[in-house]
Amino acid sequence: MILAFLDTLNPGQTLLLVLALFGVIGARKVWKWYRVFKPQWDAFQAWKTSAIAAVVQPVTSTPTIPIPTPAAPTIPITPHESLVLDLSRISREAVAGANGALQNPPAHLDTARAYIQKYVPHGRVSFPIGWWTDSQTIHLAVGHFIGDIYNILVTAMPGSGKDNLILNMAYSLMHDYSPEELQFFVMDGKGGADYLDWDKKQHVFHIAEEGYQLTEAMELLSAIKLDRKRWLKQARVSSWDNYRGADRPPLMIVIISELTQLLEVMTRSEVESWLMREVNVWRGLGLRLVVGTQNTSGWSKEWRAAMECFFAGLQPSGDEVRPNTGKTTKELEEVLQVVPPHRLPNVRGLFTAVHRNTAVNVRTTYLDDDQRMLLALRLPDLTPEQSLAQRREKARLVAAWQSFNRMISASSDSQPHFVEHETSIAPHVSEEPITPMPSAAEGLNQGLGYDRLALERLLVAISQNRSRKLEELADEPLFIQACVVEYARVKSNSGVVRALWGEQGYSGTKDRVVKAALERAAQLQRGVQDDTFLQGLLAA
Repeated sequence: MILAFLDTLNPGQTLLLVLALFGVIGARKVWKWYRVFKPQWDAFQAWKTSAIAAVVQPVTSTPTIPIPTPAAPTIPITPHESLVLDLSRISREAVAGANGALQNPPAHLDTARAYIQKYVPHGRVSFPIGWWTDSQTIHLAVGHFIGDIYNILVTAMPGSGKDNLILNMAYSLMHDYSPEELQFFVMDGKGGADYLDWDKKQHVFHIAEEGYQLTEAMELLSAIKLDRKRWLKQARVSSWDNYRGADRPPLMIVIISELTQLLEVMTRSEVESWLMREVNVWRGLGLRLVVGTQNTSGWSKEWRAAMECFFAGLQPSGDEVRPNTGKTTKELEEVLQVVPPHRLPNVRGLFTAVHRNTAVNVRTTYLDDDQRMLLALRLPDLTPEQSLAQRREKARLVAAWQSFNRMISASSDSQPHFVEHETSIAPHVSEEPITPMPSAAEGLNQGLGYDRLALERLLVAISQNRSRKLEELADEPLFIQACVVEYARVKSNSGVVRALWGEQGYSGTKDRVVKAALERAAQLQRGVQDDTFLQGLLAA
């Protein structure tokens, strides 16, 4: 009967019937599979949810600034008193026109510390930035000095709370980490009124309170950098963050409370060269930088490029927005949806915090003189033995640094071009065809003036090691010596770059590194009689 029925159908109808039968059979199979596997899938999802909940506890208020949450912090968190977070008495009212910045932040810094303990348990050297609200919940923006933020620029007009924000960060860290884990290095130059009694604290390795002390402090920082570079090489690790041994030096946070104070001891170009030379290397050595100033509009953008985090208070005009935040007004308002610093209300403690592509408007807790005194009293003082040991350590660092400089100076003095070659190098000379470099062996045999083979090994090592930066070459005696020799031959920075890296190896970064090396050589040779030559190097 079925065959007779099929015989009456044309081919098209037969095909449709067959497809319909397969559809019915397929639907039954799918339904069967659904009934069998659905309970197993539900059980898997329930297990997955419970596993995640066990690792990541639900948080009712999270910081706006991104917070990495590594499985194991690089620095173990120091056991300290357990703080109870109570925000029930804090008003959720925001400052008018400040995009949610809290009108009345908690009056005591311990509230921010309790917030970090509760909501940021896996933070790496975490510190408070400022408070904000979405009208329902109070939030604290939090940053980290490990795996998150390495260099910070804090700017604001006088009286806007720039130093207060820095002190919020510093006192919070000193109360939550031991002196063995964390040290501060302060370059103030304004008399030290904001850092009273810090010179007596175990957490403070050095403080330059007066302007005349800044040069000595900068030399000590260079000595610390050299010492840590040698320690890394001896420890056979590429960066401070990767070392897990108990003998690792403490994380050192350098505070320049007012950048313009450095102009008392050096020119603006020298300050900028020092910043470029130092900051680009510090992050791998366990050093962090916090720079404070009114605004950086007149400063070079090259060193500001190393700043990945900006806290900008009130500024007088829109011209100061990009130099102090790294973003344009349009980017802040339309993309990041925050109030730019020149449009902030004239309220103390308001900041536009920008970290890469995230931003938030916050207000910091105001630390009055009484609270600052209390916070300082709670910190451990140096014992006489510790104070003596600290002075001896500084003397050791500076002696090693001076010995390093003498080695560079002696190496440079041994080159005949300092006294025998022409005594005038023009700062801007049109480039001439460059004579091809001889091979390493030929160069040494012909009195090239430096070990070409060793230099090539150094350049290859820098290029192949991602944890090392090109700027480190400016501290290498061999590279400095090679730059001096080649500059005397080709009379231009770009010529030196091509001589050392080849005709196709030129780049702006290499040009700047060569310039930094020549400046270092010139600074070390200020005492020689061939002053015209040194002026030429400084002008290069």
